[in-house]
Amino acid sequence: MFKLLKKSTYLSLIAKNNQLKEQLLESKNEKEKLSFKLYSSVKRNERIEYIINDCLVGSNELKQCFTSKEVPVILSFSHSKTIRRINIAIYDIDTSNLFKQHSLILYAQMVDKEMIFIEDILGGESKGHGKLAMQRLFEFAKKNHFKIVRGIISQGDKNHHDRLKFFYESLGFDFVVDDTNNGFIQKIISE
Repeated sequence: MFKLLKKSTYLSLIAKNNQLKEQLLESKNEKEKLSFKLYSSVKRNERIEYIINDCLVGSNELKQCFTSKEVPVILSFSHSKTIRRINIAIYDIDTSNLFKQHSLILYAQMVDKEMIFIEDILGGESKGHGKLAMQRLFEFAKKNHFKIVRGIISQGDKNHHDRLKFFYESLGFDFVVDDTNNGFIQKIISE
């Protein structure tokens, strides 16, 4: 009635069974990895759609690019010659917070035909956002024949003057601060 198996055949069947279990487990792990990649891709596309919809009103330019530190971002550039304003917003594409607003925003004013004044820079996480925003501001200044980009260093910045000095000087700005911790930054735009 029952066929007796040799010990070697029995061990071979156990080994084959274990191998099939491992393949099944690997297949399950691969499926989970693919599901996660698909989920991440869908979330990334939702983030890009949110950013684009958020920027569509009032933006003169939307550009997908990378910061100097290889962070994928969308740069929104807007300016109005009538009210003489410039806004540069940078949005991280890969963030866990789908509805996070910009990672950095730069506000500037076209003072006259020669000077752009940086009013404020909000955000930035040492990921290259500030450098990217400044580079775009310099492109605009050069294209529109502005000669100077200037900003103020206030007492509120006194706790991180060293970091600010390094950042602005690396971009070609003069960085001047007096004994009261007030100062300015200035860059001459070459033709």
